[in-house]
Amino acid sequence: MRICVSITGGAGCRPVASEDGTVGSWTDDACEVIAAVTRGPLVLVGPSMGGWIMLLAARRLPGRVRALVGVAAWQIVASPTTYPVWRPSS
Repeated sequence: MRICVSITGGAGCRPVASEDGTVGSWTDDACEVIAAVTRGPLVLVGPSMGGWIMLLAARRLPGRVRALVGVAAWQIVASPTTYPVWRPSS
């Protein structure tokens, strides 16, 4: 098992002005890290705002994501039937 952590710009050791960071740019960053250091099936974990990044990354990685774990994920309350963000691959 390999654990890979991507810290969004503006958090931790990646200083960026908060107005320069977007969920889309953070998703780009996460997908770049995933592509660079992983292969095979993935379990994505998204704490807080990372919940949205996790969901958007899952959409960009069809066939690789086996599970999603939201930890106090920020406002992910929509039903899968009303807002289908991600469905596991079969």
